[in-house]
Amino acid sequence: MESKSHGLHFKMNYLSKAYTTTELSTLLNLPVRKVITFEERGYIYPSIERAAGHGSKRLWSFEDVARCFMLKDLIEVVSVAAIRRIMEEIHGEEYLFCFGSSFIDIPLQLYRQQAARQIERYKLDQV
Repeated sequence: MESKSHGLHFKMNYLSKAYTTTELSTLLNLPVRKVITFEERGYIYPSIERAAGHGSKRLWSFEDVARCFMLKDLIEVVSVAAIRRIMEEIHGEEYLFCFGSSFIDIPLQLYRQQAARQIERYKLDQV
C-alpha cells in the first residue's frame, strides 16, 4: 500500500515503522555513536521514543530519518548554532531559513526521497 505524502508516493510501512538507532545509523552510513552524539548535542531527537535509561531504545519516525539525512549534509557547511536553530524550527515540506542576510532553501522533500531509497536498499521497510 502506498500513501501520497507531500506530492510523492511512499510505502505506508515507511511512514508507520519505528526505526532503531542502529537502523538509522545504517541508513545514514554513520556509526551509532555519531547518531547518539547528534541527539546529545541537541541537533535531533527521536520523536517516537527517547532513551530513558540504560538499555532503553530510541525509536525514530520516517520524518526523523529524513531530518537526519538533512543534518548529515548541514553539519559539513553550517555552524553548530545554526544547525540547532534549523533543526528546531523545521516543519512541513519545504523550509526557507533566514541565515544572516541571506536565505537558504532547505528542501525537506528531497531528504524524504533519500530516506525512502535507503530504506528500500537496506530492506528496512518491514514493519
